[in-house]
Amino acid sequence: MVSPLCNKDLESEVHLFLHCSYAEIFWNYILPHSIGCGPPLDINILLPTILTTVKQIEDAFKEFTTREDIAIVMISQYVANMIRFLVDSYNKPIPAILEIPSKDHPYDPAHDSILSRVKNLFSTESVASGRR
Repeated sequence: MVSPLCNKDLESEVHLFLHCSYAEIFWNYILPHSIGCGPPLDINILLPTILTTVKQIEDAFKEFTTREDIAIVMISQYVANMIRFLVDSYNKPIPAILEIPSKDHPYDPAHDSILSRVKNLFSTESVASGRR
């Protein structure tokens, strides 16, 4: 079977982890950058750690929501709560904001501002059309 990523070589563990052109991008660019080595990249990911400041999260959120090459911003609800004022004030359709649960913090629909807006939109439409 041909590799589903590059459609060039036969799929195998060795190919997928070492020789595939997509694996090469990961090993040569993304991995070194994510551990603080390598040249700076124009990446679209922030993996907060205990050392990440709220200001860094705010700056990443602002950058990701203004870039034209990003359609969805996925943010754990735990991290979104740290910058809730920014998430709540964001009102553009693209990129869409998707709050997701994290391993250590379950999702709480009551804290999801986008879900709250959708609920309000549907309840406003129901009232306007006379449906309940």
